[in-house]
Amino acid sequence: MVSAPLIANFWKMFGDERATKFVLALHQRSRIQGRLQFWQESMLEEFYRNTETAPLDFKTVLSTFNICPVHQAELLEDTVSIEYGTRKALKPAEIDRANNTYPFASTVKYGPCWVEAKTTATVFYCPACRDALRNERA
Repeated sequence: MVSAPLIANFWKMFGDERATKFVLALHQRSRIQGRLQFWQESMLEEFYRNTETAPLDFKTVLSTFNICPVHQAELLEDTVSIEYGTRKALKPAEIDRANNTYPFASTVKYGPCWVEAKTTATVFYCPACRDALRNERA
């Protein structure tokens, strides 16, 4: 349930950098933990106060902000393979590039260094992010 006016007001109030950080953390950390971080709660409280928006519960926040902050596209659900094993750590510049160009490509899910029985996982992805990643690798 992406709400375009609410998201537009959120972006206008906090600016691109803070709003993007909020959405990335929402889908990369808060979704896994099942709760918002304190700083995210503070941002939402400020937003509710200044826009007279009714407070949203966690599940509604997830569905309302179910967008890619780079492409403003709704995130879709997909099943991808899980890759187990130790990987080379990404450099900070590579992480920044991914977060700024295709943060929700979500073409694979990374598991721990040991192999588990589960071979697939559900992810949320942005079609435009997948296109950007595919074009970069081409």
